[in-house]
Amino acid sequence: MTKAARTVLVPAGLFKAGKYAIYLLLAINIGMFLRSEWLAAQHTYPGNIGLNTLIEAFTQTIDTAAWVLLLLLFELETFVLPDAMLRGRRRWALHGIRAACYLFIVYAFYGYVLQCVDLYLVAPLPADDPCALMTAGASVLVGLKEFVALDSTN
Repeated sequence: MTKAARTVLVPAGLFKAGKYAIYLLLAINIGMFLRSEWLAAQHTYPGNIGLNTLIEAFTQTIDTAAWVLLLLLFELETFVLPDAMLRGRRRWALHGIRAACYLFIVYAFYGYVLQCVDLYLVAPLPADDPCALMTAGASVLVGLKEFVALDSTN
């Protein structure tokens, strides 16, 4: 291999490795959203999370996963798969997955709206004895989907 060929291949290889590292980091980000929202859902929905509350509980995870999947589809269509393979059923399958991602993004937007409405409906908890709430394991909402245990300092 000539020196000119090596200088062309190394940057392309580094670019490809960097690109896939970013995909890996995005996948880790989705996992972190899922973990965070799972922990918050334990406080927000102490029973079971039903289908009607699924979007409120996991809005960020659904939204981020749909966008990352769209990015991966773009990668497939523009870089990985040759144009000859993007015909017939494969093409329709990719379009179907893309349409599903768009629906999930709209669904996530609806979840964000529901969360906003829920925040505006927050009312102070009438408690004659806050210490009783501490022993009951109550939590305080300190940020969007961020809870801390109720204690004497808060």
